[in-house]
Amino acid sequence: MAEIVVKESGLSTSIQDLGRFGYLSEGIPISGCMDRLAAERANLLVGNSNDAALIEWTVLPPKLIFSAPTYIACSGNTINVIVNNFEFGCDTSIYISSGAEVSLRPAQNEIYGYISVRGGVQTPKVLGSRSWFSGITDQFMVKKGITLPYHAITNKIQLNSAIKFKLRSVSSFIKVYKGPEFNLLSIEQQKSITALAFSTSQLRDRMGVQLVNDFDPHTHSILSSPLLPGTVQWTPSGKLIVLMRNAQTIGGYPRILQLAVEAISAIAQLPQGALFHFKWVV
Repeated sequence: MAEIVVKESGLSTSIQDLGRFGYLSEGIPISGCMDRLAAERANLLVGNSNDAALIEWTVLPPKLIFSAPTYIACSGNTINVIVNNFEFGCDTSIYISSGAEVSLRPAQNEIYGYISVRGGVQTPKVLGSRSWFSGITDQFMVKKGITLPYHAITNKIQLNSAIKFKLRSVSSFIKVYKGPEFNLLSIEQQKSITALAFSTSQLRDRMGVQLVNDFDPHTHSILSSPLLPGTVQWTPSGKLIVLMRNAQTIGGYPRILQLAVEAISAIAQLPQGALFHFKWVV
C-alpha cells in the first residue's frame, strides 16, 4: 500500500466520504463532506465513485508527499495546485510521480477544499464509512507527520481531465423547506424569514453555523426531536443555527426550516459576512 506523508497538516484537515448512514438512532452523526458537490467533482475527475474517501481541508490547505504514482484532483477552496514547483489549475486530473510534493494555493471566497486520490484514501472503514469523527474513528484530524494509505497505479491511464464544471458563485439565496415547527412562527414572522438578510458568523464548525442578524426571541419549547444536517434551529434568544454534517441527532429547539441538499453545501462555503436570503424550494 502506498502512503501520503503529511508534511504540513493545514487547518481542520480530515478524511471524509459521503457519510455514515443508518446510525442516527444510536446518536451517531452522519458526518461526511461539508461541500458534497465539490467533493463529488474531485472524485469524478480521477475516475472514483462519489463515495470514495478524500482529504477535506478548511481555509489553509495541507502539504503532502506521495510515495508512489497516482492521479489527484482538487476542488472547492483552491485556485492552483503546485506539484514539485509546477503549477496546475484546479478542477483537472493531475498525474503524481513517486516522491512528488503537493501544495495548494487557496482561494479567498470559499471555506472548504478537497483533494481526491485515484481509488480513494484507504483509511479504515468504521460503521460503513471512512469519515473521521471524534469518538467513532481512531483519528479525527490530520496531523503533521502521519501517513494516509492509498493504492498506487502501475501504469498511466486515460482520464477525462477536460471535464468542464459550471463555476459556482457565492449565492445570495439559500433554498429551504418549511421545518416541522414552522407553524410556531406568527404570520408576520413567516413572511419576514425570507425577507430578512442573514450572514454566517465566525461561530461555525462541522457541527453547525450560527447566523448573524437575530430573528425574534421566543418562549416556545418542544420535546427533544430528531435533527438532520440542514435543519435550522430557532433558539429562545432569537439566534438561528444551521446544523451541518456533524450535527447532533436530537435537540429541543424549534426546527423552523430545513435546507435543500445542495443548500447545505452552499452555506458551508459562504465566507463570514456574506449576505444571503432564504428562498423557498418550489
